[in-house]
Amino acid sequence: MKTKKFNEVPIKTEYELEKTISLLKATIESTNDGLLVVDKAGKILQYNNKFANMWNIPADILASGDDENLLKYVLDQLKYPDEFLSKVVELYAKPEAISFDTLEFKDGKIVERYSQPQWIKGEPVGRVWSFLDVTSQKLSSKALKESERKYRDLFEKSDDAILIIDGGKFVDCNQATVRMLLYNSKEELLNTHPSELSPEYQPDGRPSLVKADEMMNLALSKGSHRFEWIHKKSNGELFPVEVLLTAITVDEIKVIIHTVWRDITERKRADETIQKERALLRTIINCLPESVYVKDNNYRKILTNRIDLENIGLSREEVIGKTDFEIHPKEVADAIFKDDKMIIENGISIINREDEILSKDGKKSWWLTSKLPLINEAGEITGLLGVRNNITIRKKAELIREAIYEISEAAHNSTDMYSLYVVIHNAISKLMSTKNIFIAIYNEASGMIDFPYSLDEYDSVRSTRKYGKGLTEYVLRTGKAVLADSDVVEVLKAEGEIVQSGAPSAIWLGVPLIIGGKAIGAIVVQDYHTENTYGEEEKQLLLFVSEQIAQVIERKRSLEEIKKYSQELSELNQTKDKFFSIIAHDLRSPFHGLLATSGILASDIDELTKDEIRNFSKNLNYSLQKQFELVND
Repeated sequence: MKTKKFNEVPIKTEYELEKTISLLKATIESTNDGLLVVDKAGKILQYNNKFANMWNIPADILASGDDENLLKYVLDQLKYPDEFLSKVVELYAKPEAISFDTLEFKDGKIVERYSQPQWIKGEPVGRVWSFLDVTSQKLSSKALKESERKYRDLFEKSDDAILIIDGGKFVDCNQATVRMLLYNSKEELLNTHPSELSPEYQPDGRPSLVKADEMMNLALSKGSHRFEWIHKKSNGELFPVEVLLTAITVDEIKVIIHTVWRDITERKRADETIQKERALLRTIINCLPESVYVKDNNYRKILTNRIDLENIGLSREEVIGKTDFEIHPKEVADAIFKDDKMIIENGISIINREDEILSKDGKKSWWLTSKLPLINEAGEITGLLGVRNNITIRKKAELIREAIYEISEAAHNSTDMYSLYVVIHNAISKLMSTKNIFIAIYNEASGMIDFPYSLDEYDSVRSTRKYGKGLTEYVLRTGKAVLADSDVVEVLKAEGEIVQSGAPSAIWLGVPLIIGGKAIGAIVVQDYHTENTYGEEEKQLLLFVSEQIAQVIERKRSLEEIKKYSQELSELNQTKDKFFSIIAHDLRSPFHGLLATSGILASDIDELTKDEIRNFSKNLNYSLQKQFELVND
């Protein structure tokens, strides 16, 4: 039906169009437009290749001049064919009319259509149609408009204040800016320098005017710049904002600055609250008598308190971010890692367990340890919390009591003095390092120093020596404990108090064994490599224990002396008994002769002659003299 209307347009060819068409042929192919020339009846007179390609019309249709088929191809490709046909009818009803409109194809293509009459001698003899593909331009324009619309929406609807700076002044802003600064309209803010909406000085003491220019220059040179700023509302109230300046190139010479303000008042308050809470929490943690620390799931310390640092003997910088293998000796770190791995991988807790810790300088300490896994809202283990209570003083007191008890028991149970010295060594080793130890006993009568017990890295056997001027003699002579590093040794040598012998020690600790106000000996520990192994604490411990050791040694020596004297007395008694037996035998034998001789004289004296009486008397006298001599002997 629409095709018939096209053909029914009453157009009569009155002039020959060939001359006009020939003039068009030269230029028709060179134009960017798709061109179609028709006569009054709508018959095709001329077209170019751009027209054929634009409408995808087969060459045979165009060559045939079949307007109905041509119209069918055209209408099939359009998104709104009725509008196209309506315009055609309208133009053929008004041959002199000029028309311009836009066509939309089904495939999204956009074409501008221009139609004008062809005149000859003042009469319209046909019509020229030109079609220009403006899809890319239209889409670009549409995209640009859409982008502008979106930007304007973002610009106006943003909760952040957005402003445009050109030439150092605000030339545009959104409504959020007006609301943020408590103004009535954006016009009140335009053409102002940023410093005019700020206090005279920023918190760092710099003038806002100078600093604002500096911030803008930084943005222009770097492309963008983010910083914090104090702005001022219309009522004079100051408030903090986070500012982001972004340089935007408009053309070859013009650059503007896109500005975003974000009110960070609440964030500042929250940060201040968090900082105060953190400071309070850290103060509380640092005031706790327990060692408190936190490790992440990579076993690195991320928090530690004052007591923990003091006990480790390192600074916060030497601990934070470090593993225990970087803090403790390997054997200690291995034990800690075994626990931590069990907690972080399996979520197992450790509550109030006693641990013995050996520091890098060889010092022992004891801790009551609790460790708990840290679990986030997703149920994931993110690390662990450790709490350790230093029970070293209590533990050392227990060990001292145990040591004294063991030493006292050994005094009764050990079979000899060496066994007692072994017990003393083992007891002291629970309190401090005893890798090198010896006990010296001074014999004042002989002037000799004996070493009944010795364990040493270099001097495997210490032989008895004459009292001289060594450190041991210095302890015996002064009756005082001596803690000597290399500097103290040099001072004592310079003062003539000692003459050093043996391998030099990094640290030497000797305490006297005193009985009745007199030093009977000394007990000495030393370290050849580390001068921190012993200190004042170890000195006081060894002094305390030495009092008990001296008494036990003296008691043990007395018991051994008594045992020795008892044995000697027993031997003397046996000798005495044997002697008395011999004496009794020697005394009895002569009495047999004496009794016989005196019996004859007593009973037969009247019958004896004087010579017999004289001989008996002489023999009796001789025997009595010999017996008298024996008794005297």
